[in-house]
Amino acid sequence: MRTRRLRDSQRQKVYKAENVLQPFSVRVETVPEIESYLKYIWSLKRVRDAFPAGTRYGPPRVGDGRRRRRASGNANTINMPRWSRTQYIIVHELAHSIQCRTYGRVLSMAWHGWQFCDIYLRLVLYVMGREAHDALKASFKVARIKYRQPRTREWTPEQRQAAALRLWAAREERKRKSAAVNTLLTPCE
Repeated sequence: MRTRRLRDSQRQKVYKAENVLQPFSVRVETVPEIESYLKYIWSLKRVRDAFPAGTRYGPPRVGDGRRRRRASGNANTINMPRWSRTQYIIVHELAHSIQCRTYGRVLSMAWHGWQFCDIYLRLVLYVMGREAHDALKASFKVARIKYRQPRTREWTPEQRQAAALRLWAAREERKRKSAAVNTLLTPCE
């Protein structure tokens, strides 16, 4: 039996939200320019310190994206069709590469999940600056995009018992109200 990757429910929201980066971004026309841009990003100490597993090996190879409609990034390669050769899309695909290298092929992780968005936000901060980072973060918040690890709550047995009692009481109240409404709605004879 083949397992499936988690549904990528944030993908379209991320694509729309990252459009705020267009004013902060310039075009990078050729594959050698993209490669030198990636080498520059790789040379930043902040990037290497933030993502040690993702930057252990050199930057990913750059493909020219011929016969492709979309830009794509994985652990080893970034493919950039001509339309996509701007700084923010290069950083987006680099974030996919670092995500793959850091987390591996985890099937319970979406391509544009909170792990990716966290990496992407930090890369934008390190590479494109604070103003671009703040604009992207605000856009993520407006679009309700998750970019932090979900908090898990540690409950004591007493807290768990109290929550179970509140849930039971709420269900009983809902049943009582439903029964009262149903008696009011019964036709009179």
